[in-house]
Amino acid sequence: MKPLELTISGLHSYREPVKIDFSPAIEAQIFGIFGHTGGGKSTILDAITLALFGRTDRLGRSLKEAINPHCRELSVSLTFEVAGKVFKVSRTIPREGRSRVLLWGKQEDRLQEIAEKDQEVSRKLDSVLGIAFEDFIRMVILPQGKFDRFLFLRPEERARMLGRILNLERLGEPLYERVREECQRHLRELEGLKGQLEALRWATPEALTKLNRRIKALAWGREHLDRKLKKISQRLSRLKELKEWLEQEQRLEFELKTLTREAPKIKELKTKLRLAQALAPHSRDLKRLRDIDTDIDREQKTKERLLTQLNKAQERLKKAEEQYESFEKRYSEELENLSARAEKAQRALKLEERRQKANEEIKNLHGHLKGILAEIDQVKKQQHRLQQGLWSLEAREKKISLELAQLKFGKKEKELLKLLEASPLSEALALEKTWREKRKRQKEIKEALEERGHRLAQEFNLSFVEAGNLLQQIKGLLDRLQQEKERLLLEIQAREIINQLAENLKAGFPCPVCGSREHPSPAQKKEDTETSQRLRALEDRIKKIKRFLEEAEGLAQDETRLKALVEEITLLGERTNQIRSEIINQTGLPPLFSLTDLQREKERLLNLHYQETDLREESRRVLEQLGRVQQEALHLQEKLVRLGQEKEQLSVRLKERQRELAELNQEIRELTGKVSPDKLIIKIQTQMEELNREKNKLKEEVTELRQHSQGLEKKAAEIREHLNQLYKEKKTLLTQAEELKSRFKATLEELYQLLLPPEVMKELEEQIQSFEKRQTSLASRLEEVRRKINDLGPGLSPEEIPTLEDLKTRLEKAIGWLNQQVGRTTEAERRLREALKQRKDLLRQEKEIRAASELAHELKRLIQGKALVKFATRFYLAQVVSLANQMLEDLSGGRLFLAPPDEELNLAIHDLSAGNVRSVKTLSGGERFLVSFSLALGLSGYIQAQRAKPINFFFVDEGFGSLDADLQQQVAKVLERMLAEGRVVGLITHLEAFREIVPAYFWVEKDPQHGSRVRFIKNFV
Repeated sequence: MKPLELTISGLHSYREPVKIDFSPAIEAQIFGIFGHTGGGKSTILDAITLALFGRTDRLGRSLKEAINPHCRELSVSLTFEVAGKVFKVSRTIPREGRSRVLLWGKQEDRLQEIAEKDQEVSRKLDSVLGIAFEDFIRMVILPQGKFDRFLFLRPEERARMLGRILNLERLGEPLYERVREECQRHLRELEGLKGQLEALRWATPEALTKLNRRIKALAWGREHLDRKLKKISQRLSRLKELKEWLEQEQRLEFELKTLTREAPKIKELKTKLRLAQALAPHSRDLKRLRDIDTDIDREQKTKERLLTQLNKAQERLKKAEEQYESFEKRYSEELENLSARAEKAQRALKLEERRQKANEEIKNLHGHLKGILAEIDQVKKQQHRLQQGLWSLEAREKKISLELAQLKFGKKEKELLKLLEASPLSEALALEKTWREKRKRQKEIKEALEERGHRLAQEFNLSFVEAGNLLQQIKGLLDRLQQEKERLLLEIQAREIINQLAENLKAGFPCPVCGSREHPSPAQKKEDTETSQRLRALEDRIKKIKRFLEEAEGLAQDETRLKALVEEITLLGERTNQIRSEIINQTGLPPLFSLTDLQREKERLLNLHYQETDLREESRRVLEQLGRVQQEALHLQEKLVRLGQEKEQLSVRLKERQRELAELNQEIRELTGKVSPDKLIIKIQTQMEELNREKNKLKEEVTELRQHSQGLEKKAAEIREHLNQLYKEKKTLLTQAEELKSRFKATLEELYQLLLPPEVMKELEEQIQSFEKRQTSLASRLEEVRRKINDLGPGLSPEEIPTLEDLKTRLEKAIGWLNQQVGRTTEAERRLREALKQRKDLLRQEKEIRAASELAHELKRLIQGKALVKFATRFYLAQVVSLANQMLEDLSGGRLFLAPPDEELNLAIHDLSAGNVRSVKTLSGGERFLVSFSLALGLSGYIQAQRAKPINFFFVDEGFGSLDADLQQQVAKVLERMLAEGRVVGLITHLEAFREIVPAYFWVEKDPQHGSRVRFIKNFV
């Protein structure tokens, strides 16, 4: 754990927030917190423990007493690092209300809240730190003036402290209970093993020998039957093989006979294939001869069809040419007529555009005229409304003038209001209110004082005159009770010493105190019990008196506050009367006027002032509004005149445009009749387009027919040429066919039949080859089968197979039964071996458990009581003393050493310079600091070394005042040794000398106005 940053506000002398960054100080490893006495150095340690644990060593949990008198709350915030993780804890404690606490954890370079409730934060911090408050202030922070508390503890208190810090109590009753439970567990385990061994009595070596003999006999019988089965299986296998070869021989002979019957057919196919192969070179010519007559007939028919089509095409061409010549004559006349009509339509179209513009203008004039008429009506209505408003405003102005005349707020009243406003009347009223509140508070405090005082006085049978007197009486009673308590404690301690001494006394041996060999019996236990009861009753009485003493002290404080309150009330009354007299003298109001009457008079005058101001403001607004209305009425009259002139001008223009429109309509009707010009133009254009389309259509038809006739003539010539070529080719083919007929001595039709396609010839060839190949293969396989039959040898007959198979089945069943018997017997043997092994293991476990049980019982005997705790405490204390002596050697120059603790954990000092061993109570002031400091460092170092989460920093608060310069140097050497161990050390002292041995320090100084301040200083000297 390592502190990084601390913020303090409102704690003791830290009136304003102060932030302390420990990072540069931790880098220096050793640093100081220096300043003058009372400056606030130790408060820094209080702030650290308060932030981490919610309490301090000096105040415990009474933290509200630590709040600075000038602050409403105290707050501390500590950022620290544990095992590489950064945390921040913040606590705020107000004078009134509940405290607040928050815990953050740093994740991904951001602080995130992880706990906000007090118990939740405490549990989380316990988990993070792994250290309790008491151990923290002993191991990490050595508070001011408490170095030597471990050195001078009584032995039993020192043992309890070590036991609590090192958790040695676990070696006492908890360990004894664990050992006792272990002994009982061993007994239970032995009982369980006894039952298991009883259940395994049948597992003996003799039974295992018997099973092994049976397994060997069964195995011999199985091997004998296996050999016999092998011989039968081999003969049966040869017989089955012979049977298969004989069946295959019959099948092959049948297939070969079937194939021989197909030989004549194959011979015919060979002849047909040979002739087809001879004619193959002439097959193309023969096929062409067979098909050429068909081609000639087809071409002849095509020729006749083309000639017929040609005649028809020529007739249609002649007719189309005649129609085109007739249309050419009619086309010129109609085109001239349409052009004349189109010219008139264009003129009418221009006139139509003028008519549309005239219509649009007339429409706009009508709309404008209508708008002007509507606007004139609107202006007249506005004039009427303005006149009504004008009359209303004039009436309101007369009413306001009348109200101002009736309002009685003249010069005298105004002067009085100014005087009252300038007077301290508000201050006087506030003082009077405070005076009443304090009078009420005075009465309440007085009644509470009397009630509490009488109650306390009755409780202790005292007289109540005033709180101070009562307080003195209670303190006297408390002193008497304290003395009685001390007397009882001494009596109890004396009896305890006597009882302990009596327990150790033996008959016939001298007493170590008086030397007498006669030992009287100590006082009875009954007397001890009565004394203890009296002591407890006395302690209860003292606690009760202390509680009432605190209440009585509070009562005295309340009485003091009451006196101060009475004085304050008197002063307030005097000041209030003085201010009232001054105001009455200045204003001339009646002397009997109270402050309330003065306030009412001021409020009345203010009300009149506000009424006059409101009326004059309203009058001004009415006059301004009246002027605006009159101006608006004049503007409306001017607008009405202008609108009348615009109306007359629009009427004249409308009549002119209507006359022009009538003339345009007459002229358009003369040019187009009842048809509109645009429709007429479209109609003429359509007629001209239809006329041109008809002309183009006739022209295209004549051209198309002429081209068609020419194409037919060309095709007819090509057909005639092709027919001549076919006749020549036929003549040549007939000559070649005569030669083939003579060669093959066959007719032309027979030659056609001998022709075979290549794929057919290939198929015939493959069929013949397949036949020959299969015939050869069957003969070869038949010969091989017969050789195999001869190889199997004579003396074998397939008829033996059923008999041998039956015998084989019976042998296999017998072998199977033997296998089952072997398996069962083997399994029984395995279970027997496991049982023997288990029995052996159980016997071994029984032996081990008996040995462990004997050891546990011996340990139980040894740790009865707290013998082991005492031994461990002494052992750990010796380790702490050893560490402390390493530092004490440096501090004392090898002169002083702590002796190892004795049986009772007492500590003593070896003084080498004097050559004796003496009690730690004989140490001087300087020696006491050196030994206490060394022991505290040793204890802290040892405990921190045993922790899972080490805390590598250490604070030492004051304690150096009794050291001379040489001893201060020795302390510096010890601190340097701690630095070598990787620990960070902070020194808190007011001594100037220590500023020279640290590389950096925090300087704490107290400002009278702002409280304690902290500065970080690097020491470059």
